[in-house]
Amino acid sequence: MDSQDDSLDIFLMRHGQAASGNPDHLRELTPRGREESRAVGRLLAAADTRPAVIWSSPFRRAKQTALIIAEELYLPVTDCEFITPDDDPTEALEKLGELSRESGIRSLLLVSHMPFIGGLTSLLTEGHTYGSPYGTSELRWLTSGVWASRCASQQKRWLA
Repeated sequence: MDSQDDSLDIFLMRHGQAASGNPDHLRELTPRGREESRAVGRLLAAADTRPAVIWSSPFRRAKQTALIIAEELYLPVTDCEFITPDDDPTEALEKLGELSRESGIRSLLLVSHMPFIGGLTSLLTEGHTYGSPYGTSELRWLTSGVWASRCASQQKRWLA
């Protein structure tokens, strides 16, 4: 369900707990990470407002998290190359705005990593990229009228 007004519903999630290892982009979720992600997916599935699409970092742990959430919401997952751990939230914000305008999407879930996801949250809500801390499998729902710095407000937060 999308919200009934013209606002954007932006769901931001950090991937579940991942095993250590190299290379970084191939790290996988631990069993605990899978359980936490599924629990948050169930909470989101029961919520009044849900995303219409899921966009994920292509890194394995984020993609695994996104697929778990997708199972709960019956949604496909699309890879976004510009929301990986080292990407710039300011540049990503511009690209996300362009993509959502082109596609008409008003409600989406991004599954990514720290420090990116924390920086994007801070940029949307406070106007800087210092980074809002996220736990593993943490999900936040923000609303905004536009894809712009300091224009979003946090509505809810889910933790496993």
